[in-house]
Amino acid sequence: MLKAHWSELELTNGSHVFVPLCGKSSDMIWLAEQGHHVVGAELSSVAIDSFFDGLNLTPNVKYNNGSTLKSADRFSLWESDVLKLTRRDIGKIAAVYDRAALVALPPDMQAQYANLLTHLMPAGSQLFLISLDYDPKEIKGPPFAISDDKITKLFSQHFEITCRTINSAALDESQNLKERGLTALTESLYVLTRRS
Repeated sequence: MLKAHWSELELTNGSHVFVPLCGKSSDMIWLAEQGHHVVGAELSSVAIDSFFDGLNLTPNVKYNNGSTLKSADRFSLWESDVLKLTRRDIGKIAAVYDRAALVALPPDMQAQYANLLTHLMPAGSQLFLISLDYDPKEIKGPPFAISDDKITKLFSQHFEITCRTINSAALDESQNLKERGLTALTESLYVLTRRS
């Protein structure tokens, strides 16, 4: 979905893209290859260090209010609780890439996360959100089921929401979830634009 639909955001070269709960995802490398500066947030120092080690980069390190910022090349990764970051920390971003953040958060934290994005994202910026939906009676998250209604409830007050594509056969790509007892899984791509 990233490769197929990212260009639809029509971001300019050098745009800053925020990746919450980034881990050591290789998606960040792909985003940088598209000309973006990637700002990530991740609790695990091991994941961040592994990401930079994999690229043979030695990051500059800065400390700020209990969080650590590690930067090198086109990457600025915060070792921090994402919910504690501010717009000043993140800077002006053109887009947010959420591949696995919202679905990783338990339901009682999802509204906090949506509020965070509302505060971090300037008017006109876009959220590229990939969600998963399934029958929550079958398994317990994470990943947590995020329905279309849930997306509307969390984001419609401050964002224009468009569902770009739906993959109803997503379970075919997840042996782990099959083994946990899931019988059906839908993966959806939403693009949300921050209103003024």
